[in-house]
Amino acid sequence: MIPRLQPDVAWPAYTYVPGRAPHPVHHPAGHSAGKGHCLPMPLDPDQPRASPTWLLALDLFNHGFYWEAHEAWESLWHAAGRSGPEATLLKALIKLAAAGVKLYEGRPKGARRHAARSLALLQRLRTEIAPRPDWAGLSLAELEMLAINIDSPRLLDVSAAATPVAAAPIAGLLGLLRLLPDAPAAAAPARDLAATEHAAPIADTPPEPRALADHPKQGDNVG
Repeated sequence: MIPRLQPDVAWPAYTYVPGRAPHPVHHPAGHSAGKGHCLPMPLDPDQPRASPTWLLALDLFNHGFYWEAHEAWESLWHAAGRSGPEATLLKALIKLAAAGVKLYEGRPKGARRHAARSLALLQRLRTEIAPRPDWAGLSLAELEMLAINIDSPRLLDVSAAATPVAAAPIAGLLGLLRLLPDAPAAAAPARDLAATEHAAPIADTPPEPRALADHPKQGDNVG
C-alpha cells in the first residue's frame, strides 16, 4: 500500500479524464462542483510539509489522480506568483501530471510531449538552485527519471490499452513522489576550550529572545 501524507482527506469520486467522466468543476455532477476555491498559502521550499495543498497534490499524484494533482499544483503555481524556483518546480510537476492524463486518454505522443517539457523545466530548475540537488523536499534526479520513463514500454502499453470507460486511477502508474526526510537541525559549533579559559567573564544577563520563523503568507492554464 502506498502511504499517504494527508490520510484524513477523502479521495475524489473519480479521476477526471476528458470525455470519460463529468468535468469536476464545470459539470453539475462533477466531483468538485459547487466547492469554493481559494488560493492556498505559497509553498515554502524549506518547509514543504507545512503546506496541506502540497502534501495533498503528492498524494493525488502517487495514487493516479493526475488531473486533480495538476489542479492542486496549478493553484500553488499561482500562489507562487508564477515565477522563481518554486514556480519552475510546480510547472514541471503540472506537466508531469498532464502526461499522466494523456496516458489515460490513450495519447502517448501527448504524454511524451508533456514529459519532455517537464524534464526541460527540471533541468532549468537545477541552474536556478545550484548546487542543491533537491527542492521542496523532492529529489531532482528522481523527478527527472519519472519524466524520462514516460517512454517505458510498460507505460506505453497502458496507454495503448486505454478504453473509454469510467476513469479509475492507477496508483503509482508514473512512479512515486517521495518527500525526503527533514534535514536535522544544525549542531552547535564546538567550543574552543583552550581559547575560552582566559576569556573575560560573561555578564550574567538573560539571552536575547529567539525570533520566530516567518509564517507563510496567505495566498494561465499551463496544462
